[in-house]
Amino acid sequence: MCWDSHKTPKIASSLYPPQLMLIPPPEKMSTGLMSVTVSPVRLLQVFFFMLLAWPFAFTASLGHSEFVIEPQSWWRRCVC
Repeated sequence: MCWDSHKTPKIASSLYPPQLMLIPPPEKMSTGLMSVTVSPVRLLQVFFFMLLAWPFAFTASLGHSEFVIEPQSWWRRCVC
């Protein structure tokens, strides 16, 4: 196949094809319904994972003193 430089592609007035411009009302309603139902589920998941991460953050800060100026470096001794 050879690319013909004499033929230039026709530029459309819209970036989307015409069939995507007109979304039928039932599809709009189902999209809205899914948005309303999925958002609370996502918020519950975020809440659950924050609640799950809380004990780990609490145990990581157990021996920490508020008067210490430099950060704890015990984890570096364990890792290295």
